Amino acid sequence: MMAAAMRPSVEPILARAFASHQAGQLALAERLYREALGVDPANGPALHGLGLVAMQAGHVAAAQELLGRAAATMPGDPGVLNNWGIALARLGRTAAARQRFESAIALAPRFPDALVNLGSVLADLGELAAAQSRLREALAITPQSADARCALARVLLSQRKPAAAEGLLREVLLRNAHAVALNLLGNALRERGRLPQALECYRLSQAARPDHPEAWSNFLVAQNADPSVSALEAFEAHRAFGRRFEPPQPFPRPLPPAAKAAFASATCRRIFALMPSRPLSNPCSPITIDRASRSRPIRTRRPRTSPRRECAQSSSDSFRSRA
Repeated sequence: MMAAAMRPSVEPILARAFASHQAGQLALAERLYREALGVDPANGPALHGLGLVAMQAGHVAAAQELLGRAAATMPGDPGVLNNWGIALARLGRTAAARQRFESAIALAPRFPDALVNLGSVLADLGELAAAQSRLREALAITPQSADARCALARVLLSQRKPAAAEGLLREVLLRNAHAVALNLLGNALRERGRLPQALECYRLSQAARPDHPEAWSNFLVAQNADPSVSALEAFEAHRAFGRRFEPPQPFPRPLPPAAKAAFASATCRRIFALMPSRPLSNPCSPITIDRASRSRPIRTRRPRTSPRRECAQSSSDSFRSRA
């Protein structure tokens, strides 16, 4: 009994952990959550908080395990179940995520975050009518929710209803330059044949959130359909996407000049095969290829060796967590 009395209380540690977490000090929050678990290994709030820190740091598998343990100690907490479902969804375990979101809603029927998340996974499972129903429930509870509107717009686009999706998204954009809404509006406009406006939406989405690969990818798709874009512009846009989002592929040793020229020639031939209809604007036409392979050695920059910046998955925009 004396040993138990001498053990430090977990509450002050948790209070500091929560404050650090709210302030974005993830490393300190992690240390404090672990300190709390050293005092009480089955402490649900500490497990939950540590799981959220792991998910924010991109360690989704570890987050899923911690959140599952938290749910076992706090089975009646819908917020924990919702966050566990998010981790499962990010791991591709959509059916298991659905069960957690449904359990959260059974405990709290008017929990809008869980309704939005359930609608998103139902859409992923192809149950579009059920997804739309759940998302409209969420909107009835929180009519101004940008997340619910964007998730519903995704479903409407999947149902080939771009005009309805456009209306929802424009209401979101009346309030702020929401990156996901801008990207989805670009998709809706592209579906309606309004390519220049779609491209502008993708550009605005990129500006609002430069680390969002979905807007960049959609921009490239739309740009390829634009006859006013030259082959060189399209090629440079794809290269820019690769530099931003693809991991570097350094050569084990520098290529000799002849190998560089051959690599450039082969790359250009592939591009010309994909885009033969614009030879006058195509820098990779056969004449240019042959000239390039006989020209002086090509000067290239050394490959970047810095690690790729982590990007949020498209799915991360679809799920809402609550601490």
